[in-house]
Amino acid sequence: MSRSVSSTLLLCVSVLCACASGGVNPGGGGRVPFDAGRDLAPPEDADIDAALDAALEDAEPPKDDLGPPDLGLCDDADGDGFPRGAGCAMAMDCDDARAEVSPAGVESCNAIDDDCDGSIDEDFGGTVTCGTGACARTAPACADGRTDTCAPGTPGVEACNAIDDDCDGMIDEDFGGATSCGLGACLRTVSACAGGMSGTCTPGTPTPEVCNGIDDDCNGLVDEGLPALVCGVGGCQRTVAACSGGAPQACVPGAAGTEACNASDDDCDGMVDESLAPLTCGVGACARTVVACVGGVTQACTPGAPGTEACNGVDDDCDGAVDESLGTTSCGVGACGRAVEACVGGAPGICTPGTPGTEACNGVDDDCDGAVDDGVCAPSAPTNDTCTGAILLTGAGGMRTTDTLVGATANTTDCGLSGVEVFYRVSVSVRSVVYLDTFGTGFDTSLSYRGTSCPGAAAPCEDDDCGTLQDQLVVVVEPGTHHFAVHARSSFTTPGPISLRWQILPAASGTNTRLIATGSFVGTTSGTSGAIAASCGGSAGSGENGYHFTVCPGAVRTVSADTCTAAYDTVLHLRGPAGELACDDDSCGILQSRLTSVAASGVGLYQLVVDGYPLGSLPAGAYTLAVTGF
Repeated sequence: MSRSVSSTLLLCVSVLCACASGGVNPGGGGRVPFDAGRDLAPPEDADIDAALDAALEDAEPPKDDLGPPDLGLCDDADGDGFPRGAGCAMAMDCDDARAEVSPAGVESCNAIDDDCDGSIDEDFGGTVTCGTGACARTAPACADGRTDTCAPGTPGVEACNAIDDDCDGMIDEDFGGATSCGLGACLRTVSACAGGMSGTCTPGTPTPEVCNGIDDDCNGLVDEGLPALVCGVGGCQRTVAACSGGAPQACVPGAAGTEACNASDDDCDGMVDESLAPLTCGVGACARTVVACVGGVTQACTPGAPGTEACNGVDDDCDGAVDESLGTTSCGVGACGRAVEACVGGAPGICTPGTPGTEACNGVDDDCDGAVDDGVCAPSAPTNDTCTGAILLTGAGGMRTTDTLVGATANTTDCGLSGVEVFYRVSVSVRSVVYLDTFGTGFDTSLSYRGTSCPGAAAPCEDDDCGTLQDQLVVVVEPGTHHFAVHARSSFTTPGPISLRWQILPAASGTNTRLIATGSFVGTTSGTSGAIAASCGGSAGSGENGYHFTVCPGAVRTVSADTCTAAYDTVLHLRGPAGELACDDDSCGILQSRLTSVAASGVGLYQLVVDGYPLGSLPAGAYTLAVTGF
């Protein structure tokens, strides 16, 4: 055994012995008596074994020629209760210079065997960790006698990788949501990150759209594209959405109406504007029928143009009557006269005269020879055969052709007349010029004025004017009723129907002279009042004189007249059967007048009036009227 080992064993034995016998005095060498009052127990065998093992571990390797072991003092220099020295039976303090180092010391990280167990910093043999997730770090708990400092890593951006990249204690927390894809029934949702892997979203498979409130075909629209429901026809047709609120809808046709002309199927039978009665208009040949409705537009029916009614069984003039107003067809005369409808059943009527009989005095042409009561009875007198039955001639003029002298009697014998006559009368309210003629009568006539009494004396009588056997009579009469007679010239004249023309003009308020020849006529309008108005200035308010003349049948009298030498303001005007023919004021000099070549054409009475201008300084006075054309 080496010296060093021997010394060590000796030391240990000494210590053990000392402890067993009372202990070592920690204060200054020497034995320390065992104090039964202290809480120190004699070491157990196990403690002794441990102490020996520790001493053996601390023993230095043997050194050659170290000499005998140092059996110096056993001191507790640091006063920690654990001595150390050559004099100790067994040294127990491994560093008697530090009180904190002893077998009872607490190991610290300081590169010292604080608990004298032969190991340095052995209680700090582990590691120290810091940070979380990707920032987590591990360092030795003690290195080279110094407690190590653990520095966490730098946080990063969280990614889906099952690592706490941003070091906040949560893994993949930024991907905790869900990822969706697809629309409607194809909508799918997966976790954004699972097990460190990004979720993959795959939409569902579209299906045909049906009415269920779901987007079956996954296009973002619900129940779209479903064809509308159509029911009914024409005006009853209705269209509704096939689906509403996810529920299939029902289509109900409208109620049928009455068909009208509007291009619509109002009665909902599949036909448009049908069964409309055609339009008819007009009657007879004008009747027309048109389709009532074309293209939804009511048509207009226009009757044809009426024609002239003819005998054809057709209403040609469109008045609702057929072959009407065609008159009758006559045949035969007198008692043999027959008349049948001119048209019967669309064919001309056939007229057959009666059979002639024997003439009798009965007002009938019995023998059908065109003469009534010829040679068998005397004719009856006309209604105006006497003066009391005189026919009234009315108005400013006219013509009678229905009167006759047949059957008339002779009531007067003046004027050298011996024939029969009939009577007429006129009634005037102002002084007038009355004209009568019998032109157109077929026998020799005379005319006489009978005055206001009937039958007064003839004054005058007129016979055979204009180179004919007929007459023109002109007379100026005062207001009242005046009588006239138409005579057969003599008893030898055979009377018959007569034509009587009459004309009445207002007379001038002054003189009224009949013109029968060309010449100059001196007169004056002073002291006269006006009665006749003119269109060029003369009026009923100024004095006037009249000059009248007649024109024969078929003749034209061209008349010129002037008052160029008159000493006052005159007006000339010429009037005839049709009214005023000419009027002049002041065309001769300054105040006088002239009519030049005025044509008086047509049978009848004409009147030339010398009138005064009522607004002039000399409205009346003396004049000389120069007249030509006779």
